Formats: sequence, C-alpha cells, structure tokens
Amino acid sequence: MKFTKINSPAKYIRYIFILSFSAFICIAQGQDLQSLHFSDSIISQIKSQHQERLNNYKLEDSDFSIYEKIYKIREKNIEKAFRDSSFVYDSLIYDCIDNCLQKFGTSNEVIDDKNYTILVSNSPIANAYSMGGGTIILTLGMLRKIRNQGALAFIIAHEIGHDYRQDVDISSYRTLERLDSKEFKNVIDLIDKEKYNRREQLETFLKTLYLTEMKFSRKQEISADSLALKLIINADYDHRYSFSTLNLLDSIDLYKFPAISYPNTLGFEDYPFKEKWILDKSDIFSMSAGPTEEDTDALKSHPDIAERIARLKLINDEKADTTNELFNQSKLLAFKSGIDLDLAFIDSWEAQNDFGKALFFSLKQLQEQPENKHLLTRISNLFDQIYEAQKSHELNKYVASPGPHQEASYKEFLTFLNRIRLSELEMLIYYFHLENCRFLSQDEAFLSTLNKYKLKTR
Repeated sequence: MKFTKINSPAKYIRYIFILSFSAFICIAQGQDLQSLHFSDSIISQIKSQHQERLNNYKLEDSDFSIYEKIYKIREKNIEKAFRDSSFVYDSLIYDCIDNCLQKFGTSNEVIDDKNYTILVSNSPIANAYSMGGGTIILTLGMLRKIRNQGALAFIIAHEIGHDYRQDVDISSYRTLERLDSKEFKNVIDLIDKEKYNRREQLETFLKTLYLTEMKFSRKQEISADSLALKLIINADYDHRYSFSTLNLLDSIDLYKFPAISYPNTLGFEDYPFKEKWILDKSDIFSMSAGPTEEDTDALKSHPDIAERIARLKLINDEKADTTNELFNQSKLLAFKSGIDLDLAFIDSWEAQNDFGKALFFSLKQLQEQPENKHLLTRISNLFDQIYEAQKSHELNKYVASPGPHQEASYKEFLTFLNRIRLSELEMLIYYFHLENCRFLSQDEAFLSTLNKYKLKTR
C-alpha cells in the first residue's frame, strides 16, 4: 500500500479492515473460463441466508448494528464481484460441489445444505475461505490441485466449520470494536500529528493489528478441522481424506509441475540457453537469502499442517498411516471439470497482466506436456507480449522484478526475464517457435509469430 499523505487515517483503516474480512480477488475473465453471470436468484439466496444469521444476532446480547454493517458490505462486494466477472461457471465442478453439500445435509442434523452458497472464483491464488453468512469461496488455484471428491469434501467441510462457529463474524466484530475504541483512536491521532515517518508508523501499526487477528484465527483452524472431520465421517467419507487433504494443503504453495530445465526447454542446438541469464558471479554477493521459515509462518493464518494432522488423529484416536494399502484414494469419485483447470489457471494470471507468472507456470507445465498445442500457443503469445513490453520499455508493468521475498525458482525465472537482452530474446523466441512448429504446422497465429521473429533475426 503506497501512502503519500494520510488523510483521515481512522476512516481509511476502518475501510481496509472491514474489506479484509469480505473481499475477493477480482480478476478479468480468462479466455477458457465461462463467467457465472449475475443472477437475482443467487443474490436473493445469499441475502436470505444473511437475514437468517442476522435474525439470530438480534436475539443475542450484542451490537446488532455492527453485524448489519458487516453483512451489507459483504453483499455489495459479492454483487461487485459478479459485475467484474470474478466467478467461474462449470457444470461438472458445481455438480461435485452440490454432491458434497447434499451429503453433508442428509447426514448431519446441524447442517442445512440449502443454507449455503458456494461460488468458484477465477483467482489463480490457491485458497478457500468462508465469507460468513453461509457464503463459501473456492478459487481456481485451489481446485486445480484437487484430485478427488474426498479432498473437495474436507475443504468444504472445513469452511462450513468456520461458518457454523461464526468465526468470520466474530473476527469482523472484534476488529470493528477495536476500531471504535479510545485506544485505537488515540494511536491514530498521535500518528496523524507526527511531522515525519507517518507512513512507516501507520504501516507498523497495521501489521501489528493484522498479526493479532492471524493469531486469533490460528486457533479457529483447529476447531474448524475438528468439525470438518465429524462432518465427513457422518457423510461416509473415509476419515483419512482429512489427513491426505491437509497434506495437499501443506504443499498448496508449492508448484504442481517440475522445475524448469532451462537448457532443455529454452535451449536449442543452434541457440543454446545461456547460464548468464539466470546467474553470474555478481549474484553470489547480491542475492538475499529471502524470508526465513519463521518469518513466513508468522504471516500464516493456518497452523503447521503436521500439528493439525496430529490433533485430528488424537480426536479420532487414529493410528493408521494414510499410505495404508486399504486406503485407496483412486476408488473415490474423481473431481471433475469441464475445463482444463491448468490452462485456465495460466489464463487467470495473464488476464491480470502478470505475464511473468503466466509464462513461468506455462513453461513448468511444458516439462510434462511438451506436445500440448494449447500450452504451446499460450507460451507463444506470452513470449510475444513480453517482447513487445520490453521493446516499449514497459516490462515492469507485466513482469515483476526479482526480489528477496520471492520463492527461489520464481526469482531465478524473473532474473532471466529481466536480464535477457532484446536481441537475445528475439533469437530465443524464434528458435522456440522453430523447434515447436512441427506440432502446430496448421496454426496460423503460431506460424505468423515464427515468421515475425525470423525476420527480426536476419
């Protein structure tokens, strides 16, 4: 967040914190994704669910007006997300989701499956979260990692656990109470009166508040896991899917496809890949070690996965290993999709103008699918867009610069994109197209790009 001047800091921070519990990542629609169009029936369903929750709060000894404010903001954000085409529609995906919900509804008395709305966001970030009030969001980045309905069931059950326990509402309520407190207002007033370093002081204060909420939510995760385990057992899912899914989540930030082998993927007989593009002697002295494991974990809302699995095993008195031969995950119904989620994932990055990540994940997937025509056409288009951006001195708009807080292999890739010269990039793009045109000999766009760079390299 960039600050040049702090105008009404209290109002600004209130706005940021309210949205932090209800906002989406809204991304333009990828070319293979079908939008879930705005629907009065869906909005009416969500508002009806919200009203039921609000009616319950009326009976409690709490400030009802705060909850009304929270729910109104959520409804506005949901409507905005629809207008921004932020939700994906795929009948097979929603069939799998509905199947899980119905099982929970028929097997658990405390769960009314008709009182939940689950939406799929086209965000490439791997995530799933409850907005509160019965609305649950699953992202494209999360779904592309799911292989069976057991994993999907546990993820949904976990978010239902948060909703059932009113975790998001409680967190939002606590935050708004804090924003109205004298202590908070006094701190903001003091920062506002400072002549120097107001930005740094405000950011430090915001980080402290954020970490406080994260510590609170870490406790919530354990309880949501416990309820999720009970829900899936009652719905006749093997309880070990809770453990295998948590292991999946443990690697949710890791990459699905293998590391890029630059000499093999971007190295050619007549134009070998140059190691200097990704590493030279100066890097040895200038590279930062990056964030430590402790620093990274401090910003996580979820506790260590091993701890969560251990706690669930204690709850279930479970001693069996999830690798037991009797536990065959492939026997469960597969998680189905009518679209290629891996390609849609790449398109989502490109749609938000992050050509660096789109190309990074494309080249990683190419390691295992070297003859995938759809993938090759995407790489062709991305290389061309990156070339044009570099040529017009606008590369920083579409490709990040390597920095100390990036994962090592992605930082290495960004080093390559930021270091390669325009003339070298021309040659690399030309030979990439020349090498792969045998798979796309009938693709006019691919051949046109080949000819474009053929002329540039003469």
